[in-house]
Amino acid sequence: MVRKAILLFTFVCLGVVWAGGTKDKSINNSPSSQPPAKSAQISLSAAASAKPYLDYAAVPLSFEPNRGQSDAGTRFVGKSHDYTVQLDVAGARFQFAGKSAKEKPTTLRMDFENANRHAAITAESPLLGKANYFPTGDPKTWVTNVPTYSSVHYSRVYPGIDVSFYGTTNRLEYDFLIDPAPIRIRSA
Repeated sequence: MVRKAILLFTFVCLGVVWAGGTKDKSINNSPSSQPPAKSAQISLSAAASAKPYLDYAAVPLSFEPNRGQSDAGTRFVGKSHDYTVQLDVAGARFQFAGKSAKEKPTTLRMDFENANRHAAITAESPLLGKANYFPTGDPKTWVTNVPTYSSVHYSRVYPGIDVSFYGTTNRLEYDFLIDPAPIRIRSA
């Protein structure tokens, strides 16, 4: 948190220095027309000593449409630094990375039992980033410019019920969205 504040302070300071250093060419900048500019002295010693880094565990989960980078039945893929979720018409498949390179990944399946297999599955809230895959040196195998989204929505998985998957920092969450019309739910 301290590093983020220092980094933000650095950008703000650099913005002040940059904005103060620009000159509008449309204004007469001769010494007689304007008073001399005062220079702002900002101590950047704390910000200069901080090294920028990217904490991959803090990168939010994003979803991308399957364009050949996953199994054929997968509609959307969500990736985190230690697991992958594949969303298809039946539900979700999670694959957790092993603790070491020798350890096999663990797979967990969550199905929507007796659900509508024709439910519309759509991505929502586009993100700025794009995903690119270069599995070999052959450009024919590359999958590039794949859009990313912050959530995936299943419409009418059950009568009156939608499901929405979304990610927070390294966590997949899902909500069952229930229409306000009266429905019957049977629980075992």
